[in-house]
Amino acid sequence: MHTLSAYRRKGIAKRLLDHVIDEAQQRQCGKVTITASAMGKLLYRSYGFTAKDNYVDYDLEIND
Repeated sequence: MHTLSAYRRKGIAKRLLDHVIDEAQQRQCGKVTITASAMGKLLYRSYGFTAKDNYVDYDLEIND
């Protein structure tokens, strides 16, 4: 995901990420893994992702 400079800090990437997480939960995925740039890692960490080498993980709660 990439947000153009003029549109950054407006919550667009977070809203897109909300949709990704919602869809993954509906599909009962156990984890979301995203390759992240240095700038992207800031967003993902604030969302609750765990930083790895060049990617971030987010463990999902699966509701039966």
